[in-house]
Amino acid sequence: MRFLERVRNLPCLGVGVSTEYGAGAGTGALDPAKLARAHPEYAGFLEIGIETDSGLDPHAEEWISAGRPVTYHYLDVNLEEPADLDDEWLAEVRRIADRIRPAWICGDAGMWHFGGREPGHMLLLPPVLCEEAAQALAAGIRRLRTATGREVLPENPPGVVFLGDRHLLDFFARVCELGDTGMLLDCAHLAIYQEHHGLAPLTGLDRFPLDRVVELHVAGAGRRDVDGWSWINDDHSTAVLDQTWEILEHVVPRCPNLRAIVFECERNSLEDALPGFARIASIWDRREGGGSLAGESDTAVERSRAEERGHSKAERPDPHADSETGGALEPSSDRAPSGPEGPDTKANTLQRVMVRMLFDLDFATRVLEEPARTLAGLDLPPDAVAWLRRPDPRVWRADLERPGRARRVLMEEFAASLAVIAESTQRLAVCDEFFRSDALHACIQTRGSLALTFGAYLQENAAALKDPRAWPLAVLETEIARLRRTAPADPDETVDADALTSQLGAGSGESMPVRLASDRHLVETRSGTAQLHEEILGSLESTGSALADAVASPPPLPFEHLDPNEPEYLLLELDREPGTRRHWLVGALEITAELYTLLRAAESPIRLTELERTASELGAADGSREILIGLIEAGVLVPESRESTP
Repeated sequence: MRFLERVRNLPCLGVGVSTEYGAGAGTGALDPAKLARAHPEYAGFLEIGIETDSGLDPHAEEWISAGRPVTYHYLDVNLEEPADLDDEWLAEVRRIADRIRPAWICGDAGMWHFGGREPGHMLLLPPVLCEEAAQALAAGIRRLRTATGREVLPENPPGVVFLGDRHLLDFFARVCELGDTGMLLDCAHLAIYQEHHGLAPLTGLDRFPLDRVVELHVAGAGRRDVDGWSWINDDHSTAVLDQTWEILEHVVPRCPNLRAIVFECERNSLEDALPGFARIASIWDRREGGGSLAGESDTAVERSRAEERGHSKAERPDPHADSETGGALEPSSDRAPSGPEGPDTKANTLQRVMVRMLFDLDFATRVLEEPARTLAGLDLPPDAVAWLRRPDPRVWRADLERPGRARRVLMEEFAASLAVIAESTQRLAVCDEFFRSDALHACIQTRGSLALTFGAYLQENAAALKDPRAWPLAVLETEIARLRRTAPADPDETVDADALTSQLGAGSGESMPVRLASDRHLVETRSGTAQLHEEILGSLESTGSALADAVASPPPLPFEHLDPNEPEYLLLELDREPGTRRHWLVGALEITAELYTLLRAAESPIRLTELERTASELGAADGSREILIGLIEAGVLVPESRESTP
């Protein structure tokens, strides 16, 4: 069944409000439940912004418990990248969706993160507006729709830098066609896009298939200035632009399949938001009075069926086409098949260059002045390079807080080692230098981990310092960060030790392969590091300041306990009890050199008899089997057949 027929089954939700994790916790912020009690006409549903690593906050839980309607707004997937729709993420999306039962799934279509789903990677860049990106985005939409059994509505994202050879609306019209999908049209984002490109608010709407629009967004925005260049920030305030209202007034009566309008005002007071809600409801009511919600017109259905037979519309011209470089990034015929392990598209490569330019202004300058030399090795065609140079150069300085936000995340995760460096050098130059380093650029371009890349960079720099605390602490904090990121979402299956003992006694378990559990990790550092780490974190927390602020200006930190001449062997253990991955804790247990060596042997699957022989060689000849059974019973070792796949 095609979308323009499927849309008839979607519920009409009316006017609603948005939220995301922690949005309602701020002083004076809007409480969705209070809105529903005081003004139910403005609370037809709650659009919940969700990162699977964070889950649902108390405000979302309260709304769901009351049985009120919701939609699921993803905040953590790059639909253009097949690798981003991994099995673990899809399973968690299905779990959440099955629980909250959203009317549909929606979200900004773009690059939400440049690496994995981890703190510091969040950015949200718009897609490159070209054919290759439209095809990749449409494929991601289809895959997510199939995986969840729910409609997936892409949203035109915010941004000040848009690259490509076509208008935003023409790009999303193509995505809707290729993905056989509807759309969430954000009126505020569209108004910002039109203004930044010197276009009238309604430009392009006359050729956009408005029967694809299921949901609309309205939000406030604020003007900012960078060296005389004015730009608009999508700040979700209640100060809605006149252009946004103009777009809303225009499209509402022209969207036959419109089911919902959201006022994105989650961090504002109810009192401040009421005038905006009233105006939106008035526009919605006028629309309801002028048309039916029974579904699209027969003409639209016929067009859908015609497209299915291959009679789609011709490509529309690009209103911003550069006469010298007007071509699109077409998929290469010899490219490897798209999939979780497939290569980046050229559009995706271009997005990663954009991230690097936003994080490193010196790099941005080199791209603009010496593009061939600076971008050598990336295999970008001339038109793509020209797109990078088309915007006003000041756009790359529009969000100078971006690297600062990522820096604070790193300061929180590497708090002890960075605090020691700040204390001993009176500055944190290592952080500033990292954001200009080749290591960072390689991390971004290859979809690496910001934290693990920084950890390796930090260890190199800490080793050169005179303070003996810095390097061992950097080693420990890097490995803690690694365990948080590599452990699977679900714990390993527990093992019945009595049954295993009986099995071994009967001679049937000796060949069983075992391995170190995936929520354990081994670390070798310097004696006293674990205790020193714990005490430094306690000192930082005792200041009462935000952790990153305490790291930058630390109190006197402990120095005792550390013996740089003796090794320390640690077994890290993950604690999932606090909830989602972002809140997982990691504990460190000091172990003997012999146990460390034994467990190192089990980092890859090893037969139990071989591991028992290793234990005997390490001095446990009489009790080697009992030791191994105890480790299995404690969950430190797991049978390979029962191990969850990371």
